[in-house]
Amino acid sequence: MIALRSYNYRHSSSHIEGILLRAKDTCLTTMHNSQQLLSLSLPFPRQEHHIYWSGRVKDPYSPTLEATMTRPPTRENIVTVARRAVGALRRRGLSCYLVGSMASMLWETDRAPNDIDIVILITTYDAEAIKRLLVASDKRFFLVPSRNPRNTYKVLWYEIPTASRFSNVFEEIKVDILVPPTLNMPFLDGDNIVWKEELPVCPLLPLLLLRLQGWEDHIQATRRDLVEKQYTDVMDIKELLAIAVEAGVTIEDEPWLDRPFLSAARRRIQSYVRIRRGSRASWRKLGFVLR
Repeated sequence: MIALRSYNYRHSSSHIEGILLRAKDTCLTTMHNSQQLLSLSLPFPRQEHHIYWSGRVKDPYSPTLEATMTRPPTRENIVTVARRAVGALRRRGLSCYLVGSMASMLWETDRAPNDIDIVILITTYDAEAIKRLLVASDKRFFLVPSRNPRNTYKVLWYEIPTASRFSNVFEEIKVDILVPPTLNMPFLDGDNIVWKEELPVCPLLPLLLLRLQGWEDHIQATRRDLVEKQYTDVMDIKELLAIAVEAGVTIEDEPWLDRPFLSAARRRIQSYVRIRRGSRASWRKLGFVLR
């Protein structure tokens, strides 16, 4: 995959299209002839619109656009980055736990995560302050502006250089920082957190209910890219539900979950089983009463 790494240049869409076509042709030719990865610089005049890309530029004021080769993170690397982030937070006295696709993977689902979602169990700092703390703790963490210029927050990434003689071949892993009650994340104490592969993980049942929340958010979204995520959500829910049933988990095992969280979950389950009727028996095994 070619990643264009810049975030403060003005340009027209036709110029970007030309750059992409040139980069594609050059990359395909080079890889065909030598089966090697490509790193190149292309002229990039300042014109009209801002486009933001994940990634870091060596000189944000240089009138060039870097084309680099990237690849999805490996399981080993994403676990390593999660450990480094959690370790840095815990050294500062910040308890946390993992949610999302990373937590689902640690509960043995099949889908490989592309990012890391970390819930912070303290309200002394906001998410932006915690991101800056992580950047200060490890030089491979870095911040870039949101792709939406209306957003004031920064996006946290971790860069992993790969074993290549080309300096611009890399893996980048996005790290999302969440502070309750953001996205209705449950506030856990240390006794409720599950440890897997030396990482603090959300317990299985609340993780499943959070995935159900994500599914509802995506089917109600207006953006097409978010709506399409509902199908991935269903895959995750199906796997986590089967794992929970096999493990014998029930809502009686989680008395610390607050009522509003469970009430919203019951409503979402009713909506879910109207579409996925075959899941009804499994939800009942978890202790949910369905109409």
